[in-house]
Amino acid sequence: MSTSASVFARLACRWSLALEPATRGPVAAEQLRMVWLHASVGMLIASGFAVLLAFYLHDQVDATLLQGWVALKLAVAVVRVGQGRVFRQTE
Repeated sequence: MSTSASVFARLACRWSLALEPATRGPVAAEQLRMVWLHASVGMLIASGFAVLLAFYLHDQVDATLLQGWVALKLAVAVVRVGQGRVFRQTE
């Protein structure tokens, strides 16, 4: 049993819910859909805060380090937003 499945099973037992094998797949699919639905907004907000933090720290941290960190953060954000778009297109 995978880790997420065991977490669901423990929660179902705690709440006295019967998670039958036939319902586990659709529940997991809906949870994944909800995660990707909100991922793009979260990534954009987090990227905005990262840029603001870089502006705030520009006097205290080496500029090359800050620029590299922001570039890496934005690159990862672009990939994650792209993953969300791909997921939505395949639904």
